[in-house]
Amino acid sequence: MTLSVDASQAVKIDWFADTLSELASRAQRQRLHHGLLFIGQRGIGKQVSAHEMAGRLLCKQVRSDNTACGACQSCDLMQAGSHPDFYWLTTDKTQIGVDLIRSAIQSLSSKAQLSHNKVLIIPDAHLLSDAAANALLKTLEEPTPSTFIILVTHQHNRLLPTILSRCEKVIFNTPTTAESLDWLAKVRQDDAMSLPQDLLIDERSLAAYGGAPLLLLDSAEAQNAITFTRFIDTLKSIESGQSAEVDLLDVSTRWQNDAEQVIIWLQRYCHQQARQQSRDSLATDTDTDYWQLYTQTTQAAQKVRHAGTNKSMLLFELFNTFREATHYVR
Repeated sequence: MTLSVDASQAVKIDWFADTLSELASRAQRQRLHHGLLFIGQRGIGKQVSAHEMAGRLLCKQVRSDNTACGACQSCDLMQAGSHPDFYWLTTDKTQIGVDLIRSAIQSLSSKAQLSHNKVLIIPDAHLLSDAAANALLKTLEEPTPSTFIILVTHQHNRLLPTILSRCEKVIFNTPTTAESLDWLAKVRQDDAMSLPQDLLIDERSLAAYGGAPLLLLDSAEAQNAITFTRFIDTLKSIESGQSAEVDLLDVSTRWQNDAEQVIIWLQRYCHQQARQQSRDSLATDTDTDYWQLYTQTTQAAQKVRHAGTNKSMLLFELFNTFREATHYVR
């Protein structure tokens, strides 16, 4: 685990503009709480917004519309990803340990090098260990001057009550379908993004990611990540009796990092198929029992969150069960 200064975020969003403007306005009037907790669904742009908020807090010439000027020394350093008073806490572990938090606190205790504000962002605050959270608590209770700490999470229920009580909660709502699709279309037009041609940008694909546009985008950029299109194509191949063409072990291994998302999709698919069978009232004993498959995916959704779960094997067992169930009726 390391404490690092995050590089400038390339992705820009605008559906939280009013929220950030209000926060920045309060900061200019010295009415902003030093501890902010950004809460909202995963993949809607909270981390991007936290980075932008940091830029506004660190800018020395904030514009009349409460945005960073983009021209002062602080803004130049933010754009270069080398601002000495900006800290972005990252970890490749499943938990943020106390040593990392202590390093962050020590950095914040020093005088601001640009004689202005200091900002620390913890993008996955729900990963804080109890010891790390308690170490952070003292700084939240007695912050050093001109210091702002922004915690970002999509699982605020995992944070200690003491942390929750000492932060100002800022709720970020999921953007509308129209906002998300319009933004994704603009991203696709940006040649620098180089999105795969097979990436579907429509209501169905967006809904598969819970309406979170950045999750859909992330799926396209990760080399071995599962996209909704690939998932549906694989599932249809299995269900249509072409499962011999699908190496389930290979698929399960490649998609194990996205196991929770895959299981959610499979769970939703089985539930939809089961409801359709119930509405049609035409199911026979030889038809696939989607309710049974739905029950199994629900159980798997609980298992996949447990530490130590072999996600690759869990996916393989689910896909194999699905293949056997659908093969029975072919």
